[in-house]
Amino acid sequence: MKFRQIFESADYEQISKQNRSEVSHREIGICPLPKFYPTKVFEFNDKLMGADISSEPKIKEWLSTSQPDMEHVDVKWLMSKPGTIVTSHWDTDAHWRENYLPKEIDPDVEDVIRRIIFVTDWEQGQDWSFEDKIYTGWKRGTCVEWAWWAKHGTKNTSDKTRVLIKLTGVRKNIN
Repeated sequence: MKFRQIFESADYEQISKQNRSEVSHREIGICPLPKFYPTKVFEFNDKLMGADISSEPKIKEWLSTSQPDMEHVDVKWLMSKPGTIVTSHWDTDAHWRENYLPKEIDPDVEDVIRRIIFVTDWEQGQDWSFEDKIYTGWKRGTCVEWAWWAKHGTKNTSDKTRVLIKLTGVRKNIN
């Protein structure tokens, strides 16, 4: 099924349920982190902050070596302060579709890649959920990929800010 068809559909939840498999996410391994840190961030609310760092030259260079299987990538720097809870949800990827995915490209859903790369080590009280599975214990540089259909959420009830990089893009070499 084509990506734009799903995300422009009025019944995304039903389509998502029909396309599920047993594996909602997978740990890819340790990834080198970029030698770049944003100087300006925007606030979603008083606990969650971020920056779109996709256009930074150092980030583009880092992507070409650390994520060579991806193209048309939206790169977000996300910081979750203590007390942050993001309830389980689906991403619609509207920002990515409008700003990074060329109009003439409509990838199959299997070719849409969503990844997070942790910039800080896991702390007790921090977790990510993918469908009904809870993910904890990551190390700095751990890269996790999750399926386009997977509901996901996160919380940080630790006393430290959690930082990660979120990538959304297309698997290279698709037609």
